[in-house]
Amino acid sequence: MIYLSFFDIDERVIKASEKAMELCKDKLAEIDDIQEYNQQKMIKAFQLADVRESHLWGSTGYGYDDAMFLMQKTHLSVITLSAVLMPLQLHFSAF
Repeated sequence: MIYLSFFDIDERVIKASEKAMELCKDKLAEIDDIQEYNQQKMIKAFQLADVRESHLWGSTGYGYDDAMFLMQKTHLSVITLSAVLMPLQLHFSAF
């Protein structure tokens, strides 16, 4: 293990870490797949909204070409109604 040469880590901790990673590997792979899908979905939404690199730069705050409309359009194209309602539902269920 490469990190053994840099840090004084007890071998039991390393073995426990390796075992934990092995137990989690299927779920981590699932999370990686979801992340990849969502990344591609956002890239497509940016393309459809015609978002350019210049739209991602800072804003003056005065609304002059700050691309807020494009960003809203982009987010609305990927967010489903259930995704919007779920946080509200969770928020109000606490009362």
